[in-house]
Amino acid sequence: MLHASGMQTFIGLIRGINVGGKNILKMADLRTLLSEIGLEDVKTHLQSGNFVFRGEGSISSMETRLAKEAENRLGLKAGFFVRSVDQWRSIVEDDPFPDAAKSDPGHLLMFVGRDIPAEANLKAIQERYPGTEQIGVVGETVYVFCPDGIGTSKLLGSGAWVKATSNATARNWNTVVALLDMAG
Repeated sequence: MLHASGMQTFIGLIRGINVGGKNILKMADLRTLLSEIGLEDVKTHLQSGNFVFRGEGSISSMETRLAKEAENRLGLKAGFFVRSVDQWRSIVEDDPFPDAAKSDPGHLLMFVGRDIPAEANLKAIQERYPGTEQIGVVGETVYVFCPDGIGTSKLLGSGAWVKATSNATARNWNTVVALLDMAG
């Protein structure tokens, strides 16, 4: 969504904050940081580093800038992932598990990141950790449906999966949809 000022609406995610009492970041502090560096209409969702904002620039330059400013101003070392509203809308529309998205959104995960492994590589990992999980990859987005639960998934807890997705962050489908709604 492009605004008259040239600013565009984006959705941002931070990897690895407020998990297990480590890398704590209050959302009020995140909103202050984002506003201080010139981003506008900043809104946060939940306590896990989900935010919507208006800004200018390329996605990669924004991700780099956000990580640098968070480290310099807050002492926070974390990965930032930014997508335009159009990209996020495509993530929702391209979901390979639409039935799960409707009937069991809390068990459908979306991983967004950089350098996402090919679907065949992820399915090879899945073969080593068989379960009920279903994997789909569209571009740089990985979708995983865990009908028997996310916390009990041997696949998602495996070192191989963690390594393969080390440059990504995951959100459940309820959050994915809520962020799109917040972005308008």
